[in-house]
Parts: sequence; C-alpha cells; structure tokens
Amino acid sequence: GPIGAIQGLVAGVPTTLWTPDVDSLAFDPATGILYAVARREDLPITNGNTLRDVLFQINPTTGLRVPNVYGAGLDFIIIDTSTLTTPLYDIDGITFDPQAGTLYAIANDPTANIGLGDRLVTINKATGAVTDIGRLTSAADGTTAVTDMEGLSYLAGVGLIGTTGDASSDSTQRSLLWTIQTTAIGGLVM
Repeated sequence: GPIGAIQGLVAGVPTTLWTPDVDSLAFDPATGILYAVARREDLPITNGNTLRDVLFQINPTTGLRVPNVYGAGLDFIIIDTSTLTTPLYDIDGITFDPQAGTLYAIANDPTANIGLGDRLVTINKATGAVTDIGRLTSAADGTTAVTDMEGLSYLAGVGLIGTTGDASSDSTQRSLLWTIQTTAIGGLVM
C-alpha cells in the first residue's frame, strides 16, 4: 500500500510531503530499522534542483511511514547536502556498513548533469548532517569523475559496491557494477 504523507520541517516551516518519491532504502543491521530517502525536486526540473532530499523510516510490516520519529509531527529530517563543496541535491543510494554502523550515501544532481562527479558521503541518521568522503573517481586513472551512481550496497568481504545508471556523462561508465573503496581522497571506484 501507499507509504502515506510524511511531515517535517523545511527551513523551520512545518511541511507535508503528500506522495513521497522514495529513491532508496536500507535496513540498519544493528536496529532492524528501515530507512528511506524521499526525493524532492524543483519544478520544472530543467531549471536544476535546490531542494534537499529527506530521510525517514518505513515500517516493513505495514509499509507505512513511521510517525514522529524525530519529534512530535516530525516524520522526516532534511539531508543537508548543501554543505558539500559543490551542493549536490540528490541522494540516489544509501547503505549501512554493518560493522561500523555508518550510513553511506551517493550524492549527485542529475538535473544539472555538469560532470562534476558523484560524491560518497555519510549521513547522520539522527540529524541529517552530511560528511563528505569525497568525489567518486575511476581507479583506471584516479582522476576521471564517475557520474550517475544510482545504487549502493554493502557486500560482505568486499565493502561498498554501486551501480551506475544510463545517464552518465561518460558513456563508458553506463550500467556498470563498481567496487567503491573509501580512501583519504574520496571514493575510488573500479
């Protein structure tokens, strides 16, 4: 069934998202809580996007949003990607590192598609604060930006893995499965 409307604060103003566009899901292995990211977009989308996505919880038994997770009337929190060096307003994939409990995400902005490259970030699941791990770059040369990373997961014995979609600015990167290494310089993908 439908997830239902979710409520929270946007720039301090109570806001209801009536039909959330859920782009990503991940179970927290430590708690069993199912987290979701809902996409928010400026319209028309051709103007670019400056609306930040939101993090909320879904009850896996009922399929409904979990109300009041972040306080009375607060079902979601803003994922604050505006703090990145280049703000990228789309969170396309989330996953947990089961050992560390870290919530990883891919930040990008396909509406701009300006080839800056997607970024590996972490999200504080209590506040929505984002920490930038770095730009995703190809391991082939260490400098080519990887764009349109859509899916993200954690594979035991390997670590983070991701998939690119079909809208990458580099046609050789489209529809591939990548291994993502978290390094001091960001996410190196192979």
